Amino acid sequence: MARYALEAAKASGLEGAELLARAGLAPEIVEDIDGRVPVDRLYRLWELAADGSGDPFYGLHVAERFASPQTIHIVGFAARSAETISEAIATVGRFARVMNETTSFELIRRGEKSSLRVAPYPQFPRWPRVYAELVVAGYLKMGRFFSGGTHDCEGATFQHAAPRDLSEYRRIFGPSVSFEAPTNELRFRSELLDLPVRFADPALADYLCAQAATMLKRLPAAGDLRERVRQVIAERLSNSADIASIARRMGMSTRSLQRALRDEGTSFQEVRDEVRRCVTLTLLHERALSVGEIAARVGFAHTSAFRAAVRRWTGESTRQLRRSLRESVPAEVL
Repeated sequence: MARYALEAAKASGLEGAELLARAGLAPEIVEDIDGRVPVDRLYRLWELAADGSGDPFYGLHVAERFASPQTIHIVGFAARSAETISEAIATVGRFARVMNETTSFELIRRGEKSSLRVAPYPQFPRWPRVYAELVVAGYLKMGRFFSGGTHDCEGATFQHAAPRDLSEYRRIFGPSVSFEAPTNELRFRSELLDLPVRFADPALADYLCAQAATMLKRLPAAGDLRERVRQVIAERLSNSADIASIARRMGMSTRSLQRALRDEGTSFQEVRDEVRRCVTLTLLHERALSVGEIAARVGFAHTSAFRAAVRRWTGESTRQLRRSLRESVPAEVL
């Protein structure tokens, strides 16, 4: 979504590097195919682009011009390979959090009318106007692209306040458009859900969904943030396991990660110490590894600091602990 923002901004004649700097985003993070950016900075990037464009309907117009499976990456390609529009929507809903982990996505089918509801979960701030309009108009554009038609929309709602000029909303969504609603919603006829996707490829869809599922598992879900932080720290323990790098890897700001861990009754230091302790207890079984090598593997620059940490964790020196571990049951593993 950040790369999508940059591509659209450049097409509008805006300077990408300047936008990134003002949004507080490093170019290498945005360019990383597996990287994630904090959602507050993502929204800021879109807002800056909208302001710089001078277009009061920037989100709507960007969606009309650029929205495609590629703009939502693996989720878009997986949806593009589904057999029907309803399956494509189900695929996007299943993996919506891969695109933005704060997103709630729901298809409501009631008789002849259906609606797609998409918004941040209640515990997160509402989307800025440009982002909400971009998303809702983007799904309309892709639905038409997948089916190969120009089917009429039954209307739309948005959580943000109504602007003075509603002409572009009515042109895109029809006359039934409302604002300051409980959710962002796109309404359409239920019969459209049964239309075939003209790019259907079930085998490819299965493969892409499996890859998206792997990406989804890496994201923190409600109640398991601590475990996800443990996993990311373990992956980067010998490299850079400071809170700033871990937060970037998880697509969060440092402050957001600190606050979220505090809400779960813990802290980053406590979780990192837990990971270091568990890995240390495992590595101390390895006779071929020196204390200095183990210290480096668990992220300590100095052996003295590592030895002090071991004594703090266990009450024993590294030599005493190594001896007792070899004489006892297998070490605790992470």
